[in-house]
Amino acid sequence: MQVEIGAPSEYGLSGIKKRIDKMENIIHIPRGINLDLGTGVGAYFSILENKSKILYALDGEISYLKKFRKNSPNNSDKIFACNTEYLSLRNESLDSVIAIEVLEHVKNLKQTALEIFRVLKPNGLLFISVPNKYFPLETHMLRFGKCSIKGKYIPFVSMSDFIHKKIGTARRFSKKNIINEFSQCGFGIVGFEFMMPPFDYFNFGRKYIKKFTDKMERSYLKYFSMTLIAVMRKK
Repeated sequence: MQVEIGAPSEYGLSGIKKRIDKMENIIHIPRGINLDLGTGVGAYFSILENKSKILYALDGEISYLKKFRKNSPNNSDKIFACNTEYLSLRNESLDSVIAIEVLEHVKNLKQTALEIFRVLKPNGLLFISVPNKYFPLETHMLRFGKCSIKGKYIPFVSMSDFIHKKIGTARRFSKKNIINEFSQCGFGIVGFEFMMPPFDYFNFGRKYIKKFTDKMERSYLKYFSMTLIAVMRKK
């Protein structure tokens, strides 16, 4: 599978807030020196900044950071451009790293995890939001040779490792995947949450779909949610 870079978040404020709330259902983001890893154009930055003493923004795509800097000129001194595999930060300098919809797009997941481990202080926290392997609809593009198609048009593909490795363009994760990948790099699991989109940006979604998905997140059906959220601690 050839992993492709991600696009900046297109969710509205409710979707952004819901992800962060789910993370804090597990454990509160520490009010310390934190990093918004893969910040894109800064969709989550303002909320995360209010929860931090200092919040840095990092992304490997210069074009995204230029848009972020234009929209948030007061934070120019907190923006870094570098790849996740080689973070331009000091050892043990951060209280937490928040990576929302990022790790499915990095080239080398293990190297990224080791770098996050390096820059976190002892007992520092890693908050992640990633696609859930067991959600029936692929949330990223699928590639067939030179042609691409939105994954949502081909249900259940994301559930098959054999097929997904051949045509997927972004990783997806299960709880087992996360435990295996990050425990090898020195992290312990704090907790997991599951999330469906808020569906409150159109009338039918607010009235009917959201009620169902809210119940789904509180039942065994949560394992089929779109997004898997995890918090890990540096041992």
